[in-house]
Amino acid sequence: MGIDDALIEAYEDVEYEIFGESEIIIHIGEVSLDLKRLMLAKQSHAAAFISPHNPYSEILEESENIKRHNDLLNDLKTLGFDTVLGEGRDKQGQWLGEASLVIFNISRTLAESLGNQYGQNAIVWIEADAIPQLVLLDGKKAGN
Repeated sequence: MGIDDALIEAYEDVEYEIFGESEIIIHIGEVSLDLKRLMLAKQSHAAAFISPHNPYSEILEESENIKRHNDLLNDLKTLGFDTVLGEGRDKQGQWLGEASLVIFNISRTLAESLGNQYGQNAIVWIEADAIPQLVLLDGKKAGN
């Protein structure tokens, strides 16, 4: 079963905010000069924006989402990745923002693998051109 078109449109319409010295808001398909500067500062050729919250868009208790976020952060620290906190937000305010991580100098293959591991329908992939792309994942829930 594929991802619903309305859900894909919702992901494409999200404001993805990157926290740091200055906050950066990025949008799918739109170049961000601030993001490009951040990537240069991080000496990063590519990055991924991933949230471990609410797998397969099923709302979890906040305590479970916090645990999943800490698990992903620990996985990334173990692998030696540089990360910055972020949040994906629905511009219409129909759902709460999801804490996320921006992972620098990660391969697309590993980023997709982590997205699947944490039950995500999609991740945001960013190359050196600083144009965020929505990447749909093919992970499946157990039993599907």
